[in-house]
Amino acid sequence: MSLKDVIGQERVIQGLHKSLKENNLFHAYIFEGPNGMGKRFTAINFAKALLCQSPTKYDACESCRSCKKMNTHNHPDYYYIDSEDSIKDGQIEEIQKIMSKKPYESENTVFIINDADTMTPRAQNRLLKTLEEPNINNIMILLTENLNRILPTVSSRCMILKFKPVIDEMMCSYLMKRYSIDFKDSKILTAYSQGRIGIANNMYNSEDFKEKRNKSLSIVQRMTQLDEEFFNIISELDNQKNHIFEFLDMIEYWYRDMVMILSAGCHEDLLMNVDHVDTLLQEANKIGYEKAIRIISLIEVAKKEISMNLNFNLVIKNMLFKIQEG
Repeated sequence: MSLKDVIGQERVIQGLHKSLKENNLFHAYIFEGPNGMGKRFTAINFAKALLCQSPTKYDACESCRSCKKMNTHNHPDYYYIDSEDSIKDGQIEEIQKIMSKKPYESENTVFIINDADTMTPRAQNRLLKTLEEPNINNIMILLTENLNRILPTVSSRCMILKFKPVIDEMMCSYLMKRYSIDFKDSKILTAYSQGRIGIANNMYNSEDFKEKRNKSLSIVQRMTQLDEEFFNIISELDNQKNHIFEFLDMIEYWYRDMVMILSAGCHEDLLMNVDHVDTLLQEANKIGYEKAIRIISLIEVAKKEISMNLNFNLVIKNMLFKIQEG
């Protein structure tokens, strides 16, 4: 894999190719964008191109010794820094020690800091010292979901490249080609991933996603009945609180589809649940536009209350009671 395999980030790739072509490299880059946009994939393949011994069209050749080492994550001039919690001052200090040495095999030493916005203030201030006096042989790539969490003194010394959602047509085409699936299945993955290619790939390979979606649709179809089976499903969610926002999002998507049908007509390209169009049409006509909007608002309130650590069962039952009132 190389930079040419990055999907839907043409402006970013053009900028990186231009830097490679003109040998006008920045000592530090920031790749900003939501999780799943391809920041990490792009950074690794940019690092591979930087370290490649025989680059072709300003990209990794994929066949030289350096590229083979990168493919096995075993290149002596490549460092990937990550942390489950936050990136501490000590980790940046270790980077500085490495930076003081010459590269082993290449012209550059490349560092990727994942979740750079989790760096502690002390770690960021230590990193700032490195950015203020950069070594020409060191190139650093910071990956972040939120640029606002990076100190302005740090971000102002970096080239910032923003990653944006992949457009639907491109995402669908990619998914159909990669996984040999039909348009409808690719559209579902595209809609639920919201233009995040990494998330779409994970969803395709995840039985968990399919199970959650089926369960969310079971909840939706029983929300007006409130029978024993419905409350059995809800009680199961109490044991899956880490995923409750995903369930509520999926339920909300269902009602947003109804709103779309009632306000703009049934344009399948605009719907997320394109495999349930007939059911959506029937339910939308029963519920009506105003109630669908109201349900969406109630779901948003429930998500907010759960995030505030209010009692899960109480929040859900209150939401359902208010839905029934309408």
